[in-house]
Amino acid sequence: MANVFQAVGSAVADAATGGVGSLVEGGLGAIDKLIARWKANPTDVMKHEEVVQAAEDAREQARINFELQLVQAQTRINELEAQSGSAFARNWRPSIGWICGFGLGYTFIVQPFLAWGSLNWHWVVPPILNIDSLMTLLFGMLGLGAQRSFDKMKGTTK
Repeated sequence: MANVFQAVGSAVADAATGGVGSLVEGGLGAIDKLIARWKANPTDVMKHEEVVQAAEDAREQARINFELQLVQAQTRINELEAQSGSAFARNWRPSIGWICGFGLGYTFIVQPFLAWGSLNWHWVVPPILNIDSLMTLLFGMLGLGAQRSFDKMKGTTK
């Protein structure tokens, strides 16, 4: 801090002896000296950037390893389900698929015809299913079905 006061004092002394032009030059010189003292060393900046990049790389690698462990755990679960002697454990996905198929068939084919018939023959109007939850379940199943089809094409299935 004493160096800053010396630089400013030197600029003021020069200005007093040389006029306004010297004052401006002296002030600019003092500012240049201040900037030079506060300016970061380029090698230090590069070292810090390398440390930050290494930390980001390590974090990304940890995330990838975590996701890989999740996939491997799910694969082990799927293998155990496939090897199970229980028909329920092996067939729960197809049964959910059939339920979704029946739900879609009712929603888009059966219910509209029953609603039309109820207007003509004075029946009770049939209920409408909550299609949002059905579609969520179906899209999840179709994603699993697409993976299963890919496995069959690759020949990695039994």
